Amino acid sequence: MRVFSEILRSKETLDEQLAYALTDPSFPAQGDFHRMLWLLNHPNVCKTSFEELVGPHGGGSAQLQEQAMKRVIDFLGITDVKPEEVAGNLFNSDSFSFYRGQIGGWREAFTPDHRRLASARFGDVLPLYGYE
Repeated sequence: MRVFSEILRSKETLDEQLAYALTDPSFPAQGDFHRMLWLLNHPNVCKTSFEELVGPHGGGSAQLQEQAMKRVIDFLGITDVKPEEVAGNLFNSDSFSFYRGQIGGWREAFTPDHRRLASARFGDVLPLYGYE
């Protein structure tokens, strides 16, 4: 959302940007982890993760990426595409949602205070998604 991009750009440091994003209840996706928990239990939802999809460019493995793509392709019933054909297009370092696009990259950016804020906001639900 453009308004939040402007707000984040107005912050002088990454530390300030992260603190803002973790404390403003109207910041995009703040409630999504809780609101969308039902999707983890729905039989018509194919579950995957950034860590599975990002592949070697993002610190993951090509094998895990292809396995995840095969699972998604099979789930969708697509028969004319091979996982390796799609896998090469998944990593996009220019995506607005990437910070660095690396598995665990948040650990380098988060201060102890950011970790505390994130834990207070998401700590109860992240383990349900397979995260710490």
